[in-house]
Amino acid sequence: MQVRLIGYRCSGKSSVGRALALELGVPFWDTDRVLESRAGKSIQDVVAYEGWGSFRAMEREVLMGLLEMDPAVLALGGGAVLDPLNRVALSRQGLNVWLVAGAQTILERMAQDPESTLRRPALTCLGPEQEVRRLLREREPLYREVAHVRVYTDHRPVDKLVREILELLGRAVAETASARGA
Repeated sequence: MQVRLIGYRCSGKSSVGRALALELGVPFWDTDRVLESRAGKSIQDVVAYEGWGSFRAMEREVLMGLLEMDPAVLALGGGAVLDPLNRVALSRQGLNVWLVAGAQTILERMAQDPESTLRRPALTCLGPEQEVRRLLREREPLYREVAHVRVYTDHRPVDKLVREILELLGRAVAETASARGA
């Protein structure tokens, strides 16, 4: 089964995804990293030189390809749910885990991650705090639409998050097997 981690930037998708994939013994794919590798430049540069429309089209192409990789753990870019085609594709097989982090946690993690500002462009003309709070409100219904389960990441270590997701994955597999046997 494929596990897809969704949520806002700095919610823990990459850290949790790597550890979860290692625990499951399956490949890990970070859509942002795959996109940057294919484009030969950072997301910030893709957006700066080619625009948001081009970036979102590239993101969709990367995601559609990775959805074929099963079993695997995928960490999706925070805005991947903005595309209706991505949301439809995510509704098919697999387990979509929404990693939920509060605005303050996200801001703290962004401040601690110098790569975050170097690789990722600002998403609005607002300051960081206003941007995070606004986009969390705007994207929450989209994350909710595609998520099968939610895992809260504020002040929780990666190993505990991985254990929780493994328990949820075990339940999802059992439910799928039960539904097939019914």
